[in-house]
Amino acid sequence: MIGLITPFLLSQYGKWRFERECKIHQLPYNDSQVNNTIQFLSVLGVALLYGFFSIVNRLIFGNPKGFFEFFAQYPISYLPESMLIIVYAMV
Repeated sequence: MIGLITPFLLSQYGKWRFERECKIHQLPYNDSQVNNTIQFLSVLGVALLYGFFSIVNRLIFGNPKGFFEFFAQYPISYLPESMLIIVYAMV
């Protein structure tokens, strides 16, 4: 969970910091396209990972319960998921 939340929190901090700097220096803008894109990618990564495992769980394994049931049935799947999340958080 920390690996999933970290990119979003860092992007929120960057967005907040940019807005604060603009307010301190009395600049006419308070939003950054770079910060918005980074925040979008941080949310998109979590959504795609969650969606991918939900689709795999429903279509291939026939379990309609969702994301967490997949990992409860196949505990060995924690390792590749953890690797993906760590790489995602580092990038």
